[in-house]
Amino acid sequence: MALKFPGVRLRAWRAALVGVAVAVLVVGLVGSLRSEPDQLPLTNERAGSVWAADPTSTTGDPSASADDLERPWMRRFTTGERPPQFVIFSFDGGGYADRWRLFLDTAKASQATFTVFMTGTYFVPEASRTDYTPPGNEPGKADVAFSKSDEQLATLLTNLNRAVNEGHELGSHAVGHLCKGTSNEVGATWTATQWGKELDQFTSLFQRAKDRAPELIGEPLLADPNTVEGFRAPCLEYNREALIPALADRGYRYDSSAIATGVEWPTHDDGLWEFPISTVYFNGDRTLTLDYNLWLRFNGGKDRPEDAPAMRARTTEVYDTVLASVLAGNRAPLVIANHFNNWSGNAFNPATADFMADACPRPDVQCVPFTVVVDWLELQTPDYLNNMRAEPTGHIDIPTNGDSAADGLQGTRAPEGA
Repeated sequence: MALKFPGVRLRAWRAALVGVAVAVLVVGLVGSLRSEPDQLPLTNERAGSVWAADPTSTTGDPSASADDLERPWMRRFTTGERPPQFVIFSFDGGGYADRWRLFLDTAKASQATFTVFMTGTYFVPEASRTDYTPPGNEPGKADVAFSKSDEQLATLLTNLNRAVNEGHELGSHAVGHLCKGTSNEVGATWTATQWGKELDQFTSLFQRAKDRAPELIGEPLLADPNTVEGFRAPCLEYNREALIPALADRGYRYDSSAIATGVEWPTHDDGLWEFPISTVYFNGDRTLTLDYNLWLRFNGGKDRPEDAPAMRARTTEVYDTVLASVLAGNRAPLVIANHFNNWSGNAFNPATADFMADACPRPDVQCVPFTVVVDWLELQTPDYLNNMRAEPTGHIDIPTNGDSAADGLQGTRAPEGA
C-alpha cells in the first residue's frame, strides 16, 4: 500500500506552526546538459506529521493515520533504545524513463520509498526556456536540458503521478543547475535574495506544468509544488548564510547539500534539518557515497563501458560495507546520493538497485524519504538525539583495490543524465 502524507505547506503561516502538528511531503530533481528529461516520479502527500505539540509527550500526534500505525518505530525512543537504521536513497535528477522504471519497480518489490530532487528545467518545454530568468544570467541560461516537447513533458507528469501514488518524495534541485565555471553567477555566490528568486521560479515553473496536466495527460497532477520541503544544491555549491534563510523563509524543512565526515546524525540549525551526504575513506581520502564521486574514485571519471561490471560490483561492495558499519555503530541515517545517469556504461544505477533490493527488506532497515526521517527526528527529545550524535561518527575505511586517486569530494560537474 502506498504511503500517504497529507501535506500542509509551511510558507504562509510558518510562525503559527509552533506547537502544532506539521504535515507535508517533498519532491526530487536534477538535470543534464545533454540528457533528455524523459520522466521522473514525484512525492507523496505526507502520512500525517507526528511532531508532538507537548515536548514532554510520548504519544505523538493523536490524529496519526493508519499508515503511521504500520510504522511502529514512528514514536519517541527512550535513552538506550537503538533507533531504526534509516537508509535514504536520493536522486539528483530524473531524466531517463528506464531509470524511473528500474527504481520504482525495485522500490515496490523491496518495501522502499525514496526522494528525487527535481531540476526545474524539466517542467519547461525548450520553446519556452527564456521564461526562466536565472539570477545573474541571461534568460534561458541553464546547464541542464529543458523538455524537448509537450509529449516529453506529458511523459514526465505521468511518471510523477505514479511516484506520488507509490509514496515517493520530490524535492528541489533548483532550476538551471548553474555551477562554477559554467555561468556568470552561480549558487556558490548568490545572495539570499537571488536564491529566493531561484526557489520561487522552481515553484512557479512546477506549478505551470501542474496546471497543464489535465490537457497533457488527461488527469490532474497529484504532486503539489507548494508542498516541496527538501533541497539539494546543484554541484553541492552554496553559501550557507544565503541559502538557508531563503529555504527557511519558504517553509522548507531540510537541506541535504553538506558533506559529512563519515555517516553523521542530522542537525537542526537556523530552522532546518541538515542531512549531510555520507562519506567513506579510501586510504584516508574522503569520498562521497555519490555515484559521480565513486566513478572518479574507481577510474578517474573515464567513460569506459568495459569497466561497468567491475564498478557495479565495487559500488555495491562499498554500500554493503557502509551499511554493516552503521548498523553495528552509531545508527545514523545513511544518505545514498545518485543520479539517473549512464556514466561509464551505466555502472551505477544497477548497483544502487542491487543494494536497494538487498538492504531494504531487512527488518532492521527502513528505506524511506527524508521527510519521514524528519517526522521521526521531531518526535525525539534533544537528549536522545544528542546521545546518538555523541557516538563515534562512522569513519569507514574501504580497501582501495587499485582505485583511482581522483578527488572524491567535488560536486557533480560532468553532464548528468538526471
